[in-house]
Amino acid sequence: MLLIAVVGIVVAFVLSLGYVHLSRWWKDSHTTRFFFEDRDTYLLLKVEQVVGSGSGDLVSMMALREALRLKLTGVGFERLMVHLTTLKISNSRAFWFLIGALGPAFGAEKVKVAVVCAPRSQAAKGFRDSGLLAPFPTIRQAEAYLWSDAPRTSLMLDKGQLDALLDRGHRRAA
Repeated sequence: MLLIAVVGIVVAFVLSLGYVHLSRWWKDSHTTRFFFEDRDTYLLLKVEQVVGSGSGDLVSMMALREALRLKLTGVGFERLMVHLTTLKISNSRAFWFLIGALGPAFGAEKVKVAVVCAPRSQAAKGFRDSGLLAPFPTIRQAEAYLWSDAPRTSLMLDKGQLDALLDRGHRRAA
């Protein structure tokens, strides 16, 4: 009888430990990650994992917006490559969260932005459907654009509209 109770307690402990590890793995695999890398002639922003439309995703996009704003004003980069090839976007609201997060780059007059995403990705579909800009399918093409004398691509949204994309979502999530 005592042996059965001990085995039951051990099994319950192992199952709860497994549940904790599984839920941590699930949360980490569904969290937006971003990082910056200083290249010789431009700043690389790589956004990975998943962008959703929940309140946690909104907070991540607001953090990205502030980090990008600080990076662009602090160091003064004039060229930015946004790498989205491994990013999954859950829906159109999540796409607009991403655009709002990239607002400081799109709204800056002196920053030339090149967005790289796979042609059949959800990010490319979002850009295609919105008509905001044409993303580049490869890093090489994006670098050629950044180094060229081609004029800066501007969005049809002004700075206030870009900031409102996340502010409006913040009020809904609160």
